[in-house]
Amino acid sequence: MLLLSACLLLVAETSCARFVPAHGLTATFIWLLIPWFAVLLPGASGVIVATIYGLLADCLASGPPGVLAGICIAGTYLLQRALDGKSLRSFPRVVSICFVSSLFLSMLLTTVRLLLEPQQIDAKLLGLQLGTMALGGALLAGMASIPLRPLCGMHAPGKAV
Repeated sequence: MLLLSACLLLVAETSCARFVPAHGLTATFIWLLIPWFAVLLPGASGVIVATIYGLLADCLASGPPGVLAGICIAGTYLLQRALDGKSLRSFPRVVSICFVSSLFLSMLLTTVRLLLEPQQIDAKLLGLQLGTMALGGALLAGMASIPLRPLCGMHAPGKAV
């Protein structure tokens, strides 16, 4: 199920790339699986899967190679330390965690890419784009989590397991 989700998110990301004001600077949809990797695949297995996912994203992205993979690794590692197995069990939690992690990782990617390849950007437009994409992506992740949680063995809080 995570593999199918990864493929769909990579397609969505490449389809929406033309709407981004600074070419090649965001990867909002790609980040939506990182919290799931961190929660469902503990330890090294989550980091390895995030590495492969990041390398696939790097193959589709324009920009310096390895940047997306590095941020996927760092994001998964940090979220493994911050989240537990119950973190993604409700719609509001999925939306808030995906929004914050997507916004943070998109800002980190933008910063790294601007350090590697300086270019002129409109900071206000980029901030607005990052915020709206992260919010839209988080709502999409929340909606997708409704059928995904039971498939992953997660039940809503208060339900008998």
